[in-house]
Amino acid sequence: MSHTMDIKIDIHDLRALEAACRRLHIHLKYGEHRLYASTETGNGIFLEGWRYPVVIQEGGGAKYDNYGGSWGKIEKLHELEAYYGLEKAKFEAQLKGYDFQETVSAENMPRLEIYIN
Repeated sequence: MSHTMDIKIDIHDLRALEAACRRLHIHLKYGEHRLYASTETGNGIFLEGWRYPVVIQEGGGAKYDNYGGSWGKIEKLHELEAYYGLEKAKFEAQLKGYDFQETVSAENMPRLEIYIN
């Protein structure tokens, strides 16, 4: 049995979401998206290996159906969240005039250092 999950992940900045999707080579499209048992409206994100898109709704929450991992690995959604946070932090640093540097950690994860003048 499948069901649509409704989670709060607070994705409100479309620019940061678009930037994260570009970095991860993920297709993003606004509109109505069919999940297994429902149709949802918002920004559909087509994660690698997922049968149905993750739909980011206007309030920042997400709806998705990955059938407990059978239709998509939750780690892909967590990766998107991490890159969204990274891109959002970079945009905020730029707005405040702060310098920043992005590097890659030993675990091959992005790392952001923000320098407050």
